[in-house]
Amino acid sequence: MKTLNIVYYSHLGNTGKFVRNHLVPAIIDDEHLPKRAIVSYQIFASGPHQPAIKEPMYSPRNGDDNEFLLVFPCYGRTNPQTRALEEMVPLPMRDFIEKVEAQGLGRILGGVVCGNRTFGADFGNVKGQFDYPVLHKVELAGSRTDAEEVLSKLHHPALALN
Repeated sequence: MKTLNIVYYSHLGNTGKFVRNHLVPAIIDDEHLPKRAIVSYQIFASGPHQPAIKEPMYSPRNGDDNEFLLVFPCYGRTNPQTRALEEMVPLPMRDFIEKVEAQGLGRILGGVVCGNRTFGADFGNVKGQFDYPVLHKVELAGSRTDAEEVLSKLHHPALALN
């Protein structure tokens, strides 16, 4: 049986609220997704630009059995010299992605990016820093509607969850 691992990093709590209150319940209630184990893990760190203090602990049966849906806030730092946005994906999440890829722990399906629309054009912008599909952009703690939008993307044949 495949396992859908929802791995999230939540510095201020909004991302965690979205995962716990909306996303996980919506996935559990969805009758159209094939039956699979659903597990959520939180990555703990002292800040978005600091390494993880505690990473998810799991024991994959087989790399092919694990699918990862990543949920993380979008933070940016503007480089004073180039004025380019940098480090939009929090360091703990970047480290986790690197670990999954390097150790062949499973398949990353994509990401859900959380943030604040006051970021303007940079809201949810992780282009060039996240090499997987961005399934949805969620403002703050999101809503059930946001979770349903993520589900609609999980049903897409390219993700092969059907």
